[in-house]
Amino acid sequence: MKISMSSNKEYKCILRDQRGLVSFMITLIMMLVISLIVVGFTQVTNRNRREALDRSLSTQAFYAAESGVNDALSVIQSKPVNSLTKQDTCSSADYPLSPDLNGDDSVKYTCVLINPIPPDITTHVTQQSSMVFPVNPVDDDGNSTLPRTLTFTWSTKPEGDVTKTCSGSSGVFPKPGAWSCDYGILRVDLMQYDDASFVGDAAGARTATFFMRPVNSGGSGSTNVPDLATPEGRVVGTECDKTVDSAQTCVVTLNFNVVPASDRHAQSEQYFARLTMIYNDAASVKIDGMYSGGSLNFRGAQVTIDSTGKAQDVLRRIKVRKRLGNYAASNTIPLGALDSSAAICKKFTAYPGYYEGCPTP
Repeated sequence: MKISMSSNKEYKCILRDQRGLVSFMITLIMMLVISLIVVGFTQVTNRNRREALDRSLSTQAFYAAESGVNDALSVIQSKPVNSLTKQDTCSSADYPLSPDLNGDDSVKYTCVLINPIPPDITTHVTQQSSMVFPVNPVDDDGNSTLPRTLTFTWSTKPEGDVTKTCSGSSGVFPKPGAWSCDYGILRVDLMQYDDASFVGDAAGARTATFFMRPVNSGGSGSTNVPDLATPEGRVVGTECDKTVDSAQTCVVTLNFNVVPASDRHAQSEQYFARLTMIYNDAASVKIDGMYSGGSLNFRGAQVTIDSTGKAQDVLRRIKVRKRLGNYAASNTIPLGALDSSAAICKKFTAYPGYYEGCPTP
């Protein structure tokens, strides 16, 4: 059998032709790239879908936690303040709650912790109104105790400028025009309270007023409280230290330990504190203190509620502080029924159409 020379050349050309293999490789690479793009796009889509689901579940869990707070408040408000007990585990017979919110156990609050004797009293105080709180010191077990110290901490508003000076003497109350400090002066009216003396003039005889004034230097930041039966106002200077906390804070401590515990006229287990800011508002005011056995807790003023909500596998936890009692309505007492920079005249009516006119100023 003979193969012509021309046929042999054509056979060799066919063997050397790799164009089909190259096309196959290019197609394979393109399919791989497209597959990677599709997988990546699918992962992005799934991640976005999961993020949207997590946001939805997070919102449901947050509302579930809020429901735990509201349910706990309903139970708390139905009980006498002095009968409230601490709940530091996730279930207690003292606070019967209904955690399941949607019937299939997928949305609920899983844990509610209640503390009716928090370690401090914290509130917002402005120049326009006073906040009134009972200050009933107790130990960790809720037993009434005599305070050795009460500490008042307040801070500027966030826009406060601490570069402004707080000039003047620590024991002198400043004039309005002379005050250029962004810290406000905290006024504290501390009234000793017991059932036997809380009538008529006895209330005034057991009240002392403290004007806690920020100063550049020379402020002690503390004062002794030998006897609340001496009600005159006392100006207490303090050097505000913005490194005390992340906020810019001032601290003044009232010392009660200079008084014998047997002197009930000078020391008590029950007080009311009226807090007022002068010249500038405070972002927050905190009251804490010490007794002979350690740090104080306070009964009857506020309660802290720590609630955890769950929606499927997402958890949200919130902690709130609520006021207790119906004293002073909402605890906000205006400084006066009417404020005026001019003279005010009262007109007394003798009969309809006639009243005594005001004198010419």
